Amino acid sequence: MVDAEIGRTLEFALPGGGTTGYRWEARPVDGVEVKRLPSRPTGAFGGAARDIFQVTPRRAGDISLQLELQAPWQAKSAETRVVTLRVR
Repeated sequence: MVDAEIGRTLEFALPGGGTTGYRWEARPVDGVEVKRLPSRPTGAFGGAARDIFQVTPRRAGDISLQLELQAPWQAKSAETRVVTLRVR
């Protein structure tokens, strides 16, 4: 659970898929604005970049944000992560 405030932007970073074609995508959810930023390198030579998301809560309460690691050629996600925001 992550504590958050209405209108205050948080940043989340997930390990990117590099050249594999996989990338993290956020599922739409009411009460949260999610913006995907350009990937950032990890700093290690040849390392995969991190997928970065800016998340801005727009309402109070507990909000579950679902992030899925997907490849365009697959119907199912390779991995799913859920971040629960406790917004005040």
